[in-house]
Amino acid sequence: MEHIHIDKNGKETKVSELETEYLKNIIRYIERRASLGVAVQDGGGTCHEDFWYDEYLVFGDEALEKLNYRAYTDELFSRNK
Repeated sequence: MEHIHIDKNGKETKVSELETEYLKNIIRYIERRASLGVAVQDGGGTCHEDFWYDEYLVFGDEALEKLNYRAYTDELFSRNK
């Protein structure tokens, strides 16, 4: 399954279709965000009586995973072969 990148304006683009320099910028941004912390929001429920919500910060490897870091680095690696 191919990863889809959504930019700040909401435009969806396949990671394989991103320009190389833009891809490098995204990777640097993700690395910077992972060191600062990423807010993760989670919730669910089926009716008003069982709705739940949780928000927490993750850092480092867990933040990289939440931001799909590997999809971007794998694409850059495949281009450099």
